[in-house]
Parts: sequence; C-alpha cells; structure tokens
Amino acid sequence: MQESSRGISQTLARMLGARTALLLASSAEEVGAALAAYAQVGIVTVLDGRPVTCADLRALGREAREKDKPLLVDATACGPDGCAAVRLSAHVALVGLANDCCVAALARDCERGLPGATGLLGNMTQVGEGDLERVGKLAQRRAASWRASSDAAQVVANYLRCHPRIEAVRYPGLKGDPSFATAARTLEHGFGPVMDVRLLGCDDWERVICTDGDPREQVLELERCLAVGGLGARDSTA
Repeated sequence: MQESSRGISQTLARMLGARTALLLASSAEEVGAALAAYAQVGIVTVLDGRPVTCADLRALGREAREKDKPLLVDATACGPDGCAAVRLSAHVALVGLANDCCVAALARDCERGLPGATGLLGNMTQVGEGDLERVGKLAQRRAASWRASSDAAQVVANYLRCHPRIEAVRYPGLKGDPSFATAARTLEHGFGPVMDVRLLGCDDWERVICTDGDPREQVLELERCLAVGGLGARDSTA
C-alpha cells in the first residue's frame, strides 16, 4: 500500500472495482446504517445466512437498477480483495477494516442510483493522515487472512463432507453446494472461512469458522470435538 491517502484509497478502489473510495473513521456497521436509513433500503451482505450462501450481486444489481433503487453491499467478510462488489453492480460497497475504520467504495453511477450519497459520505469523518500507515497494514492483513483462511476452509470442508458423522456440509467453495456457481463468479481469491455443518440425526446447522492457520491442525481439533459430541457454534480452532 502507498503511504498517501490518495494512493491507499485508489488501491482499495481498484480492489473493489470502484471509481473512487473513501477512508472513513467509523465502523462499516455505522456507515451502513446511515446509508440504509438515507436510501431507505437494506444492506446486502455478500456471505450471509445459515447455512451460509453467497449473494448474487450481478442479479441484485440488475434488479436494483430496473427499479431505480440503489444496491448497498457490505463486503467486510470478504476483505478488500475478496469481492469486487462495485464491479459486480453495487452502487456503494463497504469493507470494515476495524471498529474505527472502513472503506466506502463508490460506483460511477452512484449518484444516479443514490443522489447525495457522495456528499453524505464525504461529510463523515475521514481517516486522518497519521492513521494511513495503519489503514494500509490493516488492508494488507485482511487480504492475506481472506486468502489463507479460504484455503484452510477448502481443505476442512472437503474433509468434513466425507466424515461418517456428518450428514451435510454447506460451503460455497464445494462444487456441489447450491451457492457454488454464484460464489465462483462473485468471490475472488477463495470462498471464505465460513461453513455450516449438519451432523447425522440433527436438524440444526453448526457453524465452523476456519482461521488462516494450518488446516491439518483445524481438522484434528474438529475431530476431537466430534469425538465428544459435536462441533457447537464455535470456531474450528477454539
């Protein structure tokens, strides 16, 4: 990442497929809530639900433009380079880097879909020059973590879907997953760290969140959990 505000924002804009990006000293949740209230629409989360699914941003973007509505997307879960949400039709895409820092990427037709959005965002507190190095490092770490945790999750998901105690695994990176085709054209550099698992004889989905650590160690920890009853709503290395 470059050290100037313009350099960092341009880099993040390119990652998200946007014309421009603002670095805001607020959480993505706060900015998203302000935008949603202003536009009177909801925020689409790229990876959401249980079992987890990937939003079809292209289809949602076409529908939004046909209805002259804005498409607002929270891509925080994907980090700055896991989903080029603006290129995929979002008018505004948000990526939270920390509780006090987020990126707001704007499409070329942002003002057409959401008049006044540029001014609204521009009036919010911007990240100070003294915090730019931190912002650059946060973005780099988020990008690296997305890739590494996605790689680990791919290994874990493929392992669990063959496990004798597992009835079903929902992970967008599995070719048999209902969300795979959408995720393959929506996500970049991996399919994320989150999967949902249903044990034999159970109705509920249990969530597994992989880390960017060694996938073999995460598999072993999951085996220990399965040996004593179940996975629980926990991260795979807890």
